[in-house]
Amino acid sequence: MRIRTLVFAALVLLASLPALALQPGDAGTYLVVNVQGQITPKAFRMVQGANQWSLEERKPDGSWASVTCETECVLRDSSEADIQRFFPAATLAQITPDCVHNLAFAFCGYSLKTNALFRGYVFVAMIANPPVSLRLARVMPDAKPGS
Repeated sequence: MRIRTLVFAALVLLASLPALALQPGDAGTYLVVNVQGQITPKAFRMVQGANQWSLEERKPDGSWASVTCETECVLRDSSEADIQRFFPAATLAQITPDCVHNLAFAFCGYSLKTNALFRGYVFVAMIANPPVSLRLARVMPDAKPGS
């Protein structure tokens, strides 16, 4: 019985720790939300390859083009120090983000400190100081017939 209690306590502790990297379920298509809270047609798609994440942008003809490259702009998991550069302290007091980034941008999923079940997404442009965050709306795939 004591071992069962210890195992349960360890599982609860692990489940309460914030994720350190994006999860496979974060792959998908996202639309940019403007400052008025309206969804725009600007679309990005996060794709998880065998060894890394990549971000693709939807072109006007509907095709997708990668915005990542082979060397300096490969997306990598963000450390705690990286995340502190991406967000002001006031924002980090409200969210628990996990990100991948390169020199130009970061893509982050986050949960609210007040609601760990909530999952939101932001694109962080690092072309300005401080970095600029763009809220993203996840495009949910159509339900398959019979599901």
